[in-house]
Amino acid sequence: MIRKGSRILIVRDGKDKQDSPARRSEQKGVDYLLQAGMKVSITDTPADTDVNILLKNPADYKPNLQAGRRKVRQLLNKSVAAALSFEGRVSQLTELPKTAYEQARLRVAKEYGVRVKHVDREVAAEYRRLHPPPVTEREEEEDLGKPVEDPPWTEPVNLAVALDEHVQETRRYLVAPKHYCDLSSLWTAGTHCVHSEVIWLSVMAQIGATSLGPSAGKSVWLQCIAASACRGMVRSSYTASTLFRRIHQYQVTPCLSELHDILHPANRELLAIIKACHRRDEAYVDRTENLADGSRVARTYFCWAALAWAAIGLPPREVIERSIILPLKPALPSERDKLRRGSPKKSRVFARVRRHFAAWAQGVKSLPDPPMPAWLYNREGQNWWVLFSIAELAGGDWPERIRIAAEKLRALDRPEAFEVRLLAGVQNAFTDSESSKGPAQQLERLSTHELLERLRQQEDLGLREANNYRDLTEYWLRENLRGLITDPNHSQEWREGNGKDPPKHVRGYYRSQFIDAFGRYLENGGAHPGAEPSGASGTSGISPEKRQATAIFRVGLRSIRDRKRSGTSSGARIITG
Repeated sequence: MIRKGSRILIVRDGKDKQDSPARRSEQKGVDYLLQAGMKVSITDTPADTDVNILLKNPADYKPNLQAGRRKVRQLLNKSVAAALSFEGRVSQLTELPKTAYEQARLRVAKEYGVRVKHVDREVAAEYRRLHPPPVTEREEEEDLGKPVEDPPWTEPVNLAVALDEHVQETRRYLVAPKHYCDLSSLWTAGTHCVHSEVIWLSVMAQIGATSLGPSAGKSVWLQCIAASACRGMVRSSYTASTLFRRIHQYQVTPCLSELHDILHPANRELLAIIKACHRRDEAYVDRTENLADGSRVARTYFCWAALAWAAIGLPPREVIERSIILPLKPALPSERDKLRRGSPKKSRVFARVRRHFAAWAQGVKSLPDPPMPAWLYNREGQNWWVLFSIAELAGGDWPERIRIAAEKLRALDRPEAFEVRLLAGVQNAFTDSESSKGPAQQLERLSTHELLERLRQQEDLGLREANNYRDLTEYWLRENLRGLITDPNHSQEWREGNGKDPPKHVRGYYRSQFIDAFGRYLENGGAHPGAEPSGASGTSGISPEKRQATAIFRVGLRSIRDRKRSGTSSGARIITG
């Protein structure tokens, strides 16, 4: 047993460079022994000398005991006393009383050639490391946000079984169509792949639940998602700062409740963070922060995450375009009585499924490229691609189930973009609904006045709402068609007459100007043979599902308009154009 005051001789290898890891480890050991009261010496081994071959002849590396012993004795006789490093002296200073420290700090600064302030700063940092402050009540509250890691999954992995268990358990807490639960289960499984460095997803769709009012099950749905997602975190009060820092620190899956209240028009920063979560290459947040010494530093946070949200009404268009949306309805009393009353967070089934999903994701090396419907393309196709890929891996009836879910949500997941609704109205306007014989005919041109009048008749498209409930004017039409039609001059000129009066100078639009936009933005493109004539509300070609989605959209607009007029607006908004 080595006691205090023991002599220790360290044989240094001359091949170890001054700043090599071996020399740094040697100095740490010397500091430890000296602080423990040992008397340490180190041999002054010549550079590039390997002490392991001193007993051998350098010519043939054969043992040469007589010469080798002489070299070893010479080396040991040249040993010198070891000294503490600067870090070792700093560690010693932390244990001194205040008066002794004031006397020693000047000597240490002079001995090592540094400023006294530098000594004070290093001693303070070392003292904080050796004597951390007690955990305050605020720090304990912050620790509640740290996700709890699950024990590893030890049973066989079967994705289809885990998805079915999740669907069955979700339906015990929530009244919703089965394809809603199928979609939620696939998305929840996908959250465990988001941070995989092997799969390396580039886009992860957000998922949202909306309703026309409260008590529709949105919060319960979020809790079901969070209970089985990868480090799910349900919050009803949050800021942009806490959101991206929590994602960066713990790689959580945020489940944001009450989005209609939090995401008010002035909260553009939170909207930017939600948008950044959607695409991996853009999920970076730069912030300038103040340090303890008064200096400032630029820091980058990584906020790539799967994100779920719930709101009354519709959130801004930027959120809608990045989300798959489930419109929820209140449960009937007879349906509500059959639901579980407890919290999904305490469900053992959800906890089991969460571990099962995590084990499955760890074994996935890549996602397949599944067949998808032709109408799922661009950003909408990117949003659905992950879910179709996971369904393909699950096998069985899951590819068919996700296809059914996509088709049923096709008209209800979100309202059409403003540009799509405007072009659909223009396409309907160029359809001659007054033709009584045969299929509807396509008009070649319309005057600006006539085109506006036909757009006003199509109330279900919500064009007046997009114009803040003002009338549609020539200026409004020209500005909103900018970038959509091919002719940079927009409206055209021609002369019309009935043969009796002189021709009149008319400004308007040709249908050929919109052919490219029809093909790019509308599902049926520019070709419109046999189209149904426009009805009283101008909704030709619009399915009942689309009419329902438009009705929900307009109800949300009217509710926010009424709250603004009455002065009771909660800050929620809908961007329509």
